[in-house]
Amino acid sequence: MSCTWCSLFIAIAVIVLATCIQFVSSLQCYTCAAEDTNDNCNINEAPILKTCSAREDQCLTQVIYSTERGKLRIDKYCASQDGCDAATEQLGKRYFCDKSRAGWGCVECCETDKCNLSAGDQLRVSAAVIYAVAVVSRLIVRC
Repeated sequence: MSCTWCSLFIAIAVIVLATCIQFVSSLQCYTCAAEDTNDNCNINEAPILKTCSAREDQCLTQVIYSTERGKLRIDKYCASQDGCDAATEQLGKRYFCDKSRAGWGCVECCETDKCNLSAGDQLRVSAAVIYAVAVVSRLIVRC
């Protein structure tokens, strides 16, 4: 292999590797504590956007209905995957997301910046799904 081919091979390898590297930045999540509606969570001195620590890779939204108070309690914060799992497990013992039962609670965790603005029980369509549908639609149109 000549030096020209070696240089070309190295240049291509560097370009391929550079395109594979993902730059990691800290996750940003909305935060609030003990609000009774999502609107209040997003209005009262909020939405407070927090840059999460390196180990916090999830935005967590927790909604709990208290029969004693007759109200919702909404909390939003940065969490680790273990924190999301623990919150889900803890609420699982309280009729997890079964809103027909007294004393229910829900936890939703997401992994993208500012993904926890909603109340936590709304459907999100990922960008990958939208892209896949667009590609398939374009292929079908060409046939």
